Amino acid sequence: KAGAQEGVMYYYHGSELLVEWTVQHGCGYPGRNTDCQMIIQYMCDSDAPELRDGRDPDASSRRRTAGGDNTNPEGANAEAARERERGRHESFASYDSCRKRSRNKGLYTAGRNLNQNKGAAATRQNTGGTRRGLECPEERDYYPYWHPTEWRDAAVFTSIPRHCEYYRRE
Repeated sequence: KAGAQEGVMYYYHGSELLVEWTVQHGCGYPGRNTDCQMIIQYMCDSDAPELRDGRDPDASSRRRTAGGDNTNPEGANAEAARERERGRHESFASYDSCRKRSRNKGLYTAGRNLNQNKGAAATRQNTGGTRRGLECPEERDYYPYWHPTEWRDAAVFTSIPRHCEYYRRE
């Protein structure tokens, strides 16, 4: 049965891809307190070799995501990241760098008490540094990210037109 975990998709210059999403909270006009940005990004095999979907048939298994069975940053390991049945949506090297680097102390934390031992894996939305695959929480929660990243921007939508030129430069 073909599906999300089967086959390979290829996109070529000039081809079209339908993208839909749902916003969890209000976004943009006419709300006065709901300015927002939506960023669509992609990653290439050349930037992060061995990207793949997980193939574990047990949908409740944590084995669908790379890095190991633990959800703590210290539990991520390169050996588990290489297991073919585990999904891998970012490289182990990128996550390893994330958890070891100091978090950016200039970022908004909403007065939350962050676990200081988790590096960039702890953010205001992930105070304990819980690991989900090999995703870097600080990179996910703050855009544009201040550190080099494997992700490339495909599109940026903003409710603040004066920000357009800034995003074009970045």
